Amino acid sequence: MTTSRPAKLPMDGMKAEFKAQALQEFNFYIKQHPLPKDSEAERLKIVDKVYDHTVSLARYSDSCITEKSLATIQKKLPNEDPYLSIFHSVLNLLIFYIERKTGIRAPELAMTTMLKQEVPVLTPDTFLNSELAASIYDLIESKSALQAYINAPIRNSGFLILWLILKEGISKEKDILPILSSHKPLYCIGSHCFYETKARRFWLSKKAEFLFQVWYQSKALPSRRMTKTIQEYLVAHHLLSSHHSLGIVALRQMLKLEYVMIRSNIEFKLHSRRLPNTLLSNHSLTRLFTGRRIHQAQEATTELKTTVRQQRHWLSGFSAGEGKIRRRVEKDIAQLTAKEQIDIVSFFTDKLASASPKEASKVSTELLADLHTRLEDKHKIRAMPFCWLILSWLYHLLKNGGKFKSTLRLKTIKDYVTSVCSPFISEFYGCDPEKMNEIDWAEKLNIVIESIASPQRKAFVAYFAKFLIDSALVPNLYLSDIDVPASEHKVDANIISHLEADNIIEALQQSEHPKAELAQLIFVLGFYLGLRRNEIRGLQFKDFHYKQDALHTLHVRPNKYRLLKTTDGSRNLPLDILLPTAHLEKLLGFVKASKLKHLPFDNLLFHHYADKDLNDAFELLTNVMRGVTGDETLRFHHCRHSFANWTLCLLYNLRQTHSWPFLEHNYFSLERAEQLRHRLEIRQNTRKQFWAVAQLLGHASPGATTSSYFHLADIFHRTYYASYLPELYAIRQFWGQGTTLDSDGTIKLKPRQQSIAKRFQPEVKSFSAPQSPFDISELDPPKIEHANDELSLEIIWRVIRRGAEGQSARIISNEMSLSFDMVKDILLTEEKLVPHTQRRSKHNAKPHINYGSQLKPNIAELGKWVSAFDDKQGELTNSINLNLLRGAIIDLVGAKDAKIRTSKKNLALTLIKFVKILDLSNQIIEIKWFMNDAPLTDLSQVTPYFNHIEFWIDALEHKLDLNRNCFSIILPKQLEELLPHFARYAKTIVSEDGKYLKYKAPGHVAIEVKQTRFYSDQRKDIKALPSRPRRRKSFVSFLRLVAIFVTLQNKNRERNE
Repeated sequence: MTTSRPAKLPMDGMKAEFKAQALQEFNFYIKQHPLPKDSEAERLKIVDKVYDHTVSLARYSDSCITEKSLATIQKKLPNEDPYLSIFHSVLNLLIFYIERKTGIRAPELAMTTMLKQEVPVLTPDTFLNSELAASIYDLIESKSALQAYINAPIRNSGFLILWLILKEGISKEKDILPILSSHKPLYCIGSHCFYETKARRFWLSKKAEFLFQVWYQSKALPSRRMTKTIQEYLVAHHLLSSHHSLGIVALRQMLKLEYVMIRSNIEFKLHSRRLPNTLLSNHSLTRLFTGRRIHQAQEATTELKTTVRQQRHWLSGFSAGEGKIRRRVEKDIAQLTAKEQIDIVSFFTDKLASASPKEASKVSTELLADLHTRLEDKHKIRAMPFCWLILSWLYHLLKNGGKFKSTLRLKTIKDYVTSVCSPFISEFYGCDPEKMNEIDWAEKLNIVIESIASPQRKAFVAYFAKFLIDSALVPNLYLSDIDVPASEHKVDANIISHLEADNIIEALQQSEHPKAELAQLIFVLGFYLGLRRNEIRGLQFKDFHYKQDALHTLHVRPNKYRLLKTTDGSRNLPLDILLPTAHLEKLLGFVKASKLKHLPFDNLLFHHYADKDLNDAFELLTNVMRGVTGDETLRFHHCRHSFANWTLCLLYNLRQTHSWPFLEHNYFSLERAEQLRHRLEIRQNTRKQFWAVAQLLGHASPGATTSSYFHLADIFHRTYYASYLPELYAIRQFWGQGTTLDSDGTIKLKPRQQSIAKRFQPEVKSFSAPQSPFDISELDPPKIEHANDELSLEIIWRVIRRGAEGQSARIISNEMSLSFDMVKDILLTEEKLVPHTQRRSKHNAKPHINYGSQLKPNIAELGKWVSAFDDKQGELTNSINLNLLRGAIIDLVGAKDAKIRTSKKNLALTLIKFVKILDLSNQIIEIKWFMNDAPLTDLSQVTPYFNHIEFWIDALEHKLDLNRNCFSIILPKQLEELLPHFARYAKTIVSEDGKYLKYKAPGHVAIEVKQTRFYSDQRKDIKALPSRPRRRKSFVSFLRLVAIFVTLQNKNRERNE
């Protein structure tokens, strides 16, 4: 294939029209990237420069602008903001304009990204008080200071405050005062005590718990002047002059220095919330710590949904399925610029301003009436689809309010709509919703999010996407595919423990739901590998790799079925490390069973499941997750959250450092942790664990991982920084001799001591358990009465295909609406007939009628044979004895596809007549008769064989109406001198092919069914020679199906008798 030589673009006469359009769009560009010296002359200068460079430098070949010429143009343009973005936008507009005028397309423009160096956490001023910090740490760690505090807690309250700031990381005065005043802000789950503020949770070390026992029993009231208390304590210990002050800010600097030097930069940022992260809710913690089901209902929210009429109007304009039901609106999408469509929305939003409740109600009523008229116009839906969607959202916000409030302020609504409108319409402008699938929508919505600078306004896009999902305007779109940077009140933080995961898998194994096996596989891919919903849907066979049956790896990458959320989404996942052995074997077994010979390696892994099947499996899995845990807030995407958190726990060896109840699972073994670090090539003492997990999740940096997926920052802080145990001498000084600690560091008190301590015991966080145990059978679909179990070859063929693809008899029964006994009977009969197939051959027959080895053309051919059999079943039953055909599979020649060699004349003649009745096009029959390989010296000895030849020719010509040219004779080499005598009857070939056949009158015949036209003939030149007729393995599989059919028919007849 040759490519045309690059040529200049045909752009004559375009400049004036393009310049006018570009100047219209400039107002939108300036809003996003303001120019320092904005004027009309400056704008014209930018447009002229882009146009002139494109005219002189752009080249196209094969109706596409070359990447090299585009790169040359971009090098000529400024590379500093804001000019970089403005020039990029104008060039993008020009490329779109050229494509619309000439049909010449262009590759995606390269985008320059400016990288700014991150501000270091530790700066020189952090080290100014490092010597004082070391002295203070030595003081609060000393035995004398602790003993003095136990003896006089009130006088030494500075010790407790310093401990809480520097050792427990509670570094704000407003957070410390409440727990010094009372034990009521403290809570416990199991044996673990924590303190919770509005945005933070601090798990107290066992030593801190002991210090509070001492403090609360002293009944001391804290001083409101905490800084003064600290200063007096340090002055008393000669660490600070009375003329110098040391504030809380300085102590925070000391904490930062200690934390970063002992642990890492990223761990300190997580603790101090410089890296945003969302902690687990209390009900999730209770599940993890207790391992029990809880009752947690979903939070009551308003469904973000458009009206039924508006939904129907949208579907009538853009849904192919709905178009069959109601009349389609044929008007094409209007050729309006992005600015013109944005102005239409602005016409309505400009009316939204701060007003009194009465005035706001009046404005809302008037706007709703205007919007109702516009949204009901079907032609406007088709003409301006994306403008219509924004206006429909505006209508919903005005009429129904938001997610949590039934009424929103007009200014809030305006902020929502205007923030989303411009980037949304600009990105989707020129697209046709009818040609977009859910992946295209998700990809473009993510681009919209990237174009918005404010994190708060980025979240508005997700709010708008939820409206599209709830209204079913974009089927199969999921909020988890929208990449919104997290903020503390936006992330839905939840995870599933490995104990719960085992219970979920066990429940699915017990389920009789037809999608239970698929749901189990999906759960393994989500929970153990962190795959998103669309990544699972788009898995291909070529994504699975291994070396010498080891080092199994899954390559997650974009393909023709699936795009990734970002370019960093491509990643390699070590399956043999991340997956437990049982799940790995099951997954690889499924891949092997699903990869049939006729399927290319770039085919979908779940090719035999329709979209509805996958959606049903995801829905079943979500319901099982909620049923097993009792937590109705769980979603499938929380499997990915779980993967992120548990993989970090594995890399950090969290189980070996501290005994948390949710880590008491063999998945967190030291061996697995070492294997994972080895595969990821990171050391145990590294600080790169978050980078490693970010790569496994497909994130560009740990920032995306920590902000949206990491929910155990408080647990990590408690494990690695605040993990102090009380000293024995200290607890015995306070509680008395003989007091001991258990393995977790909890003080073991005597009954009398327990009664004293109970008065100051933190409140136990508890959640009610569900009233009834989870019953997986409640999720099973209603049982279908299989009234019609009529047997056909098509049904047998479909059942065996599904069996070969790994589906169980129960699933096949439910999905095909057949009785379970019938499906089981078909599969069992096929299995029993395998040893009888080609029994006289040294080659063993393959199971499932050789379905796994069939190529795509073979499958199509077999389908034609099956259809022909079912169509002519009545004629076949009346004309021939189908029972004889069961013997055909015994006489199959294993080394020669579609060849049957037999000495049974009735079988041979029945089979020939069988093929003749089916009368498939492009199929011919050839019969070869084998002469006895015996030394014959006299012609008279040969005469009986001539009679046998005449028998076969007569039967073919007069009984079966076949041309005698289809008959030929195979003559042994030792009888070659008799060739002229045999040639008088039919075409004779000298061959040793039947040398070892034992002759039985009227002789062995080989029946060959050959095909004359093939799938590959479509690509042949019309003048090329026709393909040579040849045997096909599809015919062998067809005969095996017929044998199964006949066997089952006989069984049914016997049962009825």
